[in-house]
Amino acid sequence: MKTSIENRNVKSPIVVLLVVLMGAFLNQSNIIFGVNFSFSDFFAIALLLYLIFKNKIDIPIFPTIFFIILSIVVLFTSFFYVPITLHVYAQPVQIISDYIKLIAIFFFFVLGFNLSKLGMLDILVKYFAFFGVLIGSIGVFFYIFNISLFANLLFYADIRYRGLMNDPNYFSILQILALVYFSRVKNINFIFKYVSILILISAVLISGSKTGIIVVSCYSILRLIEYIFITRKNLRTVFLTVILLLIFIGMWSFVINGIQNLLNLLVNDIPALSRVQTLFIDFNGAISEGGSGRETAWNTALELVKLSPFIGIGLANYILLGIQFFGVGTLAHNTYLQLIVEWGIPLASIFFIYVFFVIVRAVFSKKEDTIIKILRDILIVLLLGSVAISLNNARIFWLVLGGLIFYLNKRK
Repeated sequence: MKTSIENRNVKSPIVVLLVVLMGAFLNQSNIIFGVNFSFSDFFAIALLLYLIFKNKIDIPIFPTIFFIILSIVVLFTSFFYVPITLHVYAQPVQIISDYIKLIAIFFFFVLGFNLSKLGMLDILVKYFAFFGVLIGSIGVFFYIFNISLFANLLFYADIRYRGLMNDPNYFSILQILALVYFSRVKNINFIFKYVSILILISAVLISGSKTGIIVVSCYSILRLIEYIFITRKNLRTVFLTVILLLIFIGMWSFVINGIQNLLNLLVNDIPALSRVQTLFIDFNGAISEGGSGRETAWNTALELVKLSPFIGIGLANYILLGIQFFGVGTLAHNTYLQLIVEWGIPLASIFFIYVFFVIVRAVFSKKEDTIIKILRDILIVLLLGSVAISLNNARIFWLVLGGLIFYLNKRK
């Protein structure tokens, strides 16, 4: 962390307050007049303007070049290629609106890069996680005491807790991101740390998100692998742990039955768990049924890719083309597919390869900064969640990506 007078001036109380509030309100997002709105946007704009005014902002070169190329491609595709070749005409206002969203996520990326440069991204992540625990605590409290106050605001369909988000699946992913922080941070009270983790896992359960359950399970497995083969280097410990894992795998059917029986007991008190229950009864059905419809959405996305594989279909055309050609008016429910459809295979592939390269660099980085591990794990969780949710506009994804790139490129 830098300690120069110059950087201490940037870390004025007002800037710290803006960072804290921005981090907290990354847990809030609602659709207002068709726009995905979060109070964190106001604080992000204020921070950007302040840094520009103080001449403290850096623009990373290669990501900016990629963004310019991407802008040219998607605008050309949206305004010219799709209307001429596929005879679908999106409203220019809608194309411009979607392009503003693209600019916004690039600004979040730049802001994450610069907050890391100033040693302030760790503050943002800290208060994002703390506020996430607070929101999770409210949901758990409401469920335990069967409180219906603000049910329309906090719950989806009256049973699935969604916090201050418009989607319980997105909410569950944010809770797992907060869990990443508390599972990694060291200088925190032991009891508070594990109570927070318990609350966050409980909040994922009461969200009724199958995606959330799968993601938290996958992340737990990754952490277990890290613990066995990296953290614990004692050969005897590794051997005993592997033996226990083999025993666990051998008893897998008994474990599944035990989980099913437990869910049967809990589902009456926590109705949202009925959706989670299907994961252990009919996994394929859980993905495609119960309102998810992901199989249809994914198949439609693959068909849309075939319409324009190299330069994509651009902005504001996804639903229009889906309805006209395939009779399906939903988005991909998959970040990878959605970006491939909109950007085309070459640009989307370059982007995802770059993101995975950043994560691999972070995994093998010799830097011992805890913040690098936290940012890396947040990206991993978001990429896992991206299989079943469209997170391409998730503000925290771009903030963390920009921040992690700075930390990895920073010289000691």
